[in-house]
Amino acid sequence: MATIYLRNIPDDNVATLKEAARAENLSLNSYVATMIDTRAKHVRNMEQLRKRIYNFPGRGVKTKEILEALHESRAEAAGGAD
Repeated sequence: MATIYLRNIPDDNVATLKEAARAENLSLNSYVATMIDTRAKHVRNMEQLRKRIYNFPGRGVKTKEILEALHESRAEAAGGAD
């Protein structure tokens, strides 16, 4: 694992993080490491999602076509009622 040193963090932010860590019975280091891990996972997931959307076979489909198909599908599911 890597070590990260943070500088120029406003005192009020540090106090808030310490208080939040204490409330969860965590050290400040553990609390911030968890926050970083959560954010890194989010970034990786968003990148995967962007790749999947970019490579999606129906990428050129217009919004109007999607909405029409959605309305048709809902009408069929409701027994043909519109």
